[in-house]
Amino acid sequence: MSNAALQYLSFLLDDNEFAIHILRIQEIRGYEKTKSLPNAPGYVVGVINLRGSVIPVIDLRIRFGLSKKEYTPTTVVIVVHIKVQNRYRKVGLIVDSVKEVYEVKETDIQDCTSIVENIDNRFVSGIATIGEAMVTIIDLDQVFNFKEIESALPAGNVSVTG
Repeated sequence: MSNAALQYLSFLLDDNEFAIHILRIQEIRGYEKTKSLPNAPGYVVGVINLRGSVIPVIDLRIRFGLSKKEYTPTTVVIVVHIKVQNRYRKVGLIVDSVKEVYEVKETDIQDCTSIVENIDNRFVSGIATIGEAMVTIIDLDQVFNFKEIESALPAGNVSVTG
């Protein structure tokens, strides 16, 4: 592990603060209504057209097992790049609000299993303490199941593009 500082964008789901590596983010948008997909997993709220690319939008609250919450003016969609089979695809993440950008040294990120045993950490790459805050670092490539999402897309009409 290097001791170089990396930048992470933090966001809130309820009172929990999460973060993703800033280089995986394409843009942050206000929430907009999505086109729903029949037979999609419950955490996929639909798709949006982003400058000609149809991308799936996922409610992270539902994906992480939190209760659904009404979208407010602070609700945003973070468009990120997810690595799937050696290529990147765009996905929108619905979060309660964006908080701030942190500089975190890799050596300051602790493995979750060293903190709490037997937790479901498949979406988590670690936890960092930043000042008084404890921030959960998300492993974006583990959060999504593209086979589930693509099976819900109409065949031949739309594809999840990167």
